[in-house]
Amino acid sequence: MKKPKILWYTCMQGRQEIVDIMLAGFNACKEHWKHDIEMDIFITASEDEDVKFLDQRNIYHSQKPNNPVGLKFSRGLKDALALDWDYIMILGSDDVIGPELFAYYLPEIQKETPYFGTDAICIVDYSTQRAKNFTIPPNSIAGVCGPGRMVSRDIVDHFDGYLWSGGDRGLDMLSNTKITSYAPLKALHLQSEDVPLMWDIKSPVNIWAYDKIVTPWCVDTSYKEQLERMPEQCKILIDERRKQCAV
Repeated sequence: MKKPKILWYTCMQGRQEIVDIMLAGFNACKEHWKHDIEMDIFITASEDEDVKFLDQRNIYHSQKPNNPVGLKFSRGLKDALALDWDYIMILGSDDVIGPELFAYYLPEIQKETPYFGTDAICIVDYSTQRAKNFTIPPNSIAGVCGPGRMVSRDIVDHFDGYLWSGGDRGLDMLSNTKITSYAPLKALHLQSEDVPLMWDIKSPVNIWAYDKIVTPWCVDTSYKEQLERMPEQCKILIDERRKQCAV
């Protein structure tokens, strides 16, 4: 059977030390699944120093204005159409994906499910060593978490890469509304012992600060236990960042 090709896709604006944590997660997933899935990554940047950062790491990239962020995402994804892939996986530059997530994803890829994701993520603040699990509530119009969404090549081709319109906030919902106008969303519910397999890393600089994420569907969890679940290099980098914050 032909190995499916997944292109991880995100944008960045500075915070290179956080992007390195996300890339460590990517490298762990790529190595873990090298016999079953081909993985690569494409990042859209704006600043020259970020482009240099990506060049130094041999990352596929595009350079687009950061205003508005929604169009930055779309313009970069349009450039990524030049590469050969079957699915994109959308994520933030501060998200860590665990290799185990693809045990759930691979069957959907093999069935050619056009659009799917999972409903659970853990929010981790390394500066205060706190963590909380977030689960999308039943019957939510969002359906799944923004990070980790898998979108087929057919969908991206249909919109010529423009899954996002203008705007700087609410981009997950904007893209979800557009995609579901063309293809249905399938939400995957992970087994309770596996939740979560994605982590949103909060640093001292964030659009959404840890304390501003207040919802009945957030449950406090052990920071230490969540850190132990992550890929090894992610743990090392996060602990280095925590120590820098403490200085």
